[in-house]
Amino acid sequence: MSRTTPARPRGLPPRRLADPIVKALVELLVDGGLGPGELLPVEPELGEAYGVSRTVVREAIKTMEALRMVSVHQGRGTAARPVEDWDLAHPVVLSALLRHDDGLAVVEDLVAVRATLEGELAATAAQRATPAHRLRLLDRLADLHAALPDPDTYAAADLAFHDVILSASGNRLGRTIVHNLNIEAYRSARYLGQPDAAHVALTHAEHERIHGAVFAGDPAGAREAMTAHIHQSWERRRPR
Repeated sequence: MSRTTPARPRGLPPRRLADPIVKALVELLVDGGLGPGELLPVEPELGEAYGVSRTVVREAIKTMEALRMVSVHQGRGTAARPVEDWDLAHPVVLSALLRHDDGLAVVEDLVAVRATLEGELAATAAQRATPAHRLRLLDRLADLHAALPDPDTYAAADLAFHDVILSASGNRLGRTIVHNLNIEAYRSARYLGQPDAAHVALTHAEHERIHGAVFAGDPAGAREAMTAHIHQSWERRRPR
């Protein structure tokens, strides 16, 4: 096995599944094991390493192409593409990026995207929220208040609160994008940090301001409150 061939995960039985190979190759590229333009191991080598057929390996390469992480060149092999080309929002790619994000550049980008998207969606929610949405938002705010003593419980209630606002916006694509980003973000210890009681209290006050603006039908206030909350909450959690 060459230097660039990913090690076979322990306990992984030989089977005709491409997912383990995709995850290993994503990890290899994210970790810098292969730079842009460098060639991946050839199909027989990957097949031998994982105990799978060439058909499974080809499926894995197709997936890597769909993620825009590699390009297949007939007669030359499969080459890694630069990170600027990658589908960074894909869960497998984003998860690997967050694991290797020692400089927090990916998290900073994620926070900026969240603040922009959720700020606009909160403004739209303030205009479109139905009575049912307002009742759900009141319920989620009550859940947040009840969770104040426990930061872990509060984090779960936090996601649910934000999701009601995303739902109230009526923007299904925007809600899906933010939801998918948040799922991976909330799995990252770098993103979550170690919020204490004082942090949670400040976050709760920000949630109350967001709720008030959406409930009052104030788009500008909702946008400002949501955008400020996402940035300020990150600054409190950000490793120093």
